[in-house]
Amino acid sequence: MGKPKPPSTICKLVVTVTSTGGARVPFFHCGINDQDYVADNEGYLEVTLPNPKQYPIRITADGYVPYNGLVVVGYPITVWTTQLEVVNPGPTPPVIIFPTVDQIKDMKGDLCGISASGLPRFSSPSPYVFTPEYGVHTLENRKVIRDRYRAAFGDWATMPISLRNGAVYSDDYPSIDESQDQIFLLELYNDKIIPLCALMRDEDKTVDTTLPFALIKAAFVKWEQNQADNNNTQQMISETWQARQLLTVDAVLLVHYTDEHAAGIGDDPFWYCATCGNPYFSANVSQGEVCSHCHVPLSLIKVGKGESISPEAGFWQWAKKIGIAGIMYQDDRESNADVINRISDFTVRFGQGINGWPTGIWFFLFERGTESKYNNERSVEYWNTLNRAVLNNNFPGMQITGFCSGR
Repeated sequence: MGKPKPPSTICKLVVTVTSTGGARVPFFHCGINDQDYVADNEGYLEVTLPNPKQYPIRITADGYVPYNGLVVVGYPITVWTTQLEVVNPGPTPPVIIFPTVDQIKDMKGDLCGISASGLPRFSSPSPYVFTPEYGVHTLENRKVIRDRYRAAFGDWATMPISLRNGAVYSDDYPSIDESQDQIFLLELYNDKIIPLCALMRDEDKTVDTTLPFALIKAAFVKWEQNQADNNNTQQMISETWQARQLLTVDAVLLVHYTDEHAAGIGDDPFWYCATCGNPYFSANVSQGEVCSHCHVPLSLIKVGKGESISPEAGFWQWAKKIGIAGIMYQDDRESNADVINRISDFTVRFGQGINGWPTGIWFFLFERGTESKYNNERSVEYWNTLNRAVLNNNFPGMQITGFCSGR
């Protein structure tokens, strides 16, 4: 295969991978200049590159078998070309039915509310299944959990899970076999359950790049990100940007905050590229400098105190620009009046776009009462009674998009 002639302005790279049967292999990875791209579910990838030159690319095509076993057939290839066909001798990948964006948006579930009767509790005091630790259970017990979850919430309910060890309450559980992360995801999809994946642990500073991003269609950056990062602007912004870049274009990314904070920004400001949203933490820009991500002449927008809109509004404008779909809100207060008032602060802004806040952001009552349920202090029935009153409230601006705290 000869080298292509570089175009005059941009380079458009089209990549396909086929199996021995002639079918395209979906979700293969293509590394270009240290950036990872993932093909779509039809095995097609098109990348537009900013400079008129040839690029080294690295292809990895994986073949999957059903979730009771997993065979990964990898052929990393480095070539200089505009089109590549790789013969993958592995098994033909099964058809994976992913949830639609609307099904992800229609969040319903309970991360600590399904009965754990007959299942091992390990050292947990909870009478309920704590879904972030789904992966510690055996194959048979995971099937029991999935059956109970679907019985409670129906098809395409949302189950928050952790794919790496070190999640909250992890001291109460054995270690997850992290090598089985793709199996966990495939079996959940197979039973029409949406795995909502935590991409980071509290102590992590960067996203684990070995996560199976091609199989992650709903994710959030980190549990209680504002608290975990001590409201450090640079840390929160960097994590959120990296997560969005690693996920596939069609994956939904959310953020998880407590009632103490409305956005992923602390006292310090940040700047971002007006074209692509690439964040910067200094406004020192040389004349003629181009963005390190999109490679266009750099024009920065500042987010912080003293600007025409609040830091929170500025953060959400940035978040919407880079593709953050919504906020998973946590509020463990038992006063419905307090919770409704706080949620109304969000719905009126996201619903009406006042004071510079963007519209179109999803708002989920993601977590309420989890700690008291986990510690067996309050029952799921108690919290469901409170949550129903909140979920059925008529909020100003917009209604709550979904929930994952039971109802």
